Amino acid sequence: MHRPTAAVIQQSSTTAGLTLQLFRVIGPEDNEVDSLAFETLIPKPILQRYVSLLTEHRRVILCGSSGTGKSYLAHKLAEHLLQWLVRLVVHTRT
Repeated sequence: MHRPTAAVIQQSSTTAGLTLQLFRVIGPEDNEVDSLAFETLIPKPILQRYVSLLTEHRRVILCGSSGTGKSYLAHKLAEHLLQWLVRLVVHTRT
């Protein structure tokens, strides 16, 4: 199960000196690459390129020093593509 990644103010009102704010949670279903960029702190164009390469060629080589997040990024990309694939399959069945 995926955790929500951000919340945005959907509505705000002030009554009797109290401010009430209604938040809407943004998760991967709202904008998947934006959500992934928010979680990984990697620029959106780079992530879009990785996702494109993975869907087209089914592989990407991540290079870098130890401790720079290669495994973390690979895991997040795999989660992202799996969620996209599940939504694609569910959508085509309905």
